[in-house]
Amino acid sequence: MQRAAFGHEPVNPEHHHGLLYDAAHNVKGDTLCRQHSNCHFCQYCQNYIHDIAVLSFQDGPDQGGIAHCHGVSGVLTGHPDPFSFAKDAGTMGNQKEIKLFVLALLFLSTCVAVYGRDTNEQLQKKPPLREFLGDIEGYTLLRNIALAENAEKMLNLDDYIFADFKGKTGRSNLYIGYYYSAGKAYASHSPTICYPSQGWEIDTAPISGTLKIGTSKIKYMEITTSFGKQKELVIYWYQARLRTNTRVYKNKIDMGYNKLVFNDSHHGFVRVAVPFSDSSYVEAKKTAFDFIDSFYPHFEIYLTS
Repeated sequence: MQRAAFGHEPVNPEHHHGLLYDAAHNVKGDTLCRQHSNCHFCQYCQNYIHDIAVLSFQDGPDQGGIAHCHGVSGVLTGHPDPFSFAKDAGTMGNQKEIKLFVLALLFLSTCVAVYGRDTNEQLQKKPPLREFLGDIEGYTLLRNIALAENAEKMLNLDDYIFADFKGKTGRSNLYIGYYYSAGKAYASHSPTICYPSQGWEIDTAPISGTLKIGTSKIKYMEITTSFGKQKELVIYWYQARLRTNTRVYKNKIDMGYNKLVFNDSHHGFVRVAVPFSDSSYVEAKKTAFDFIDSFYPHFEIYLTS
């Protein structure tokens, strides 16, 4: 067995002169490579063969060995037995197909486990949000607002809170639509859809931001809206356990993570609206952030209980 130095595969001695062979392995002639004067084409591997003593062999011929010439890249590798090339390619193809099949199967199994429909036994129900978030330090609950039956049905809610609170810096409205299963990932609606459907104008394009509450970070979007002389600053985000996001698809990724790590499919949509007809945008935003700073730690306890 002749083996090139540097750990290359065995080479076929008949190719030491870089000759071109036909299917019966008879000499047909030489075909020079444009990049190298000593290169010839081998039909079996469909590559140029470099016929120069650049490799040494243990027990090889005096004139040295051959190697593939990969055009201008100049990368040299050992030339295997030409008749084994097709067989090796077929084996590698089969192995690749098997690996792809296994990966696809694993991916499908994970999707079924994460996003499959939860049974009633798997749904971990919590106390009503209206009770849990009804008492926020520094704020007075003005009223709980009941959603219209058709709106609640359209949103496919498992629970919700829709309430007005009053604090030192002003009034805030809190809406949280809550869901127990991953199958309802697309049930909630962005204010950019809900507000115009009720006659409100979207005055500013959505702006993204990050709000730090203790050790937590909330990724949110904000818009300003108007209805006649009324104006509102609206801040909103998607919530999956302790993870927040501003896009549905990212929220679904968070839900998948929570299902795998915590066996928790719960998720929600959070919206805080602050009227500012009689105040400035800056004051309204401070009112909204103060309210979020007060209610969000309680909400985190709810999410992880």
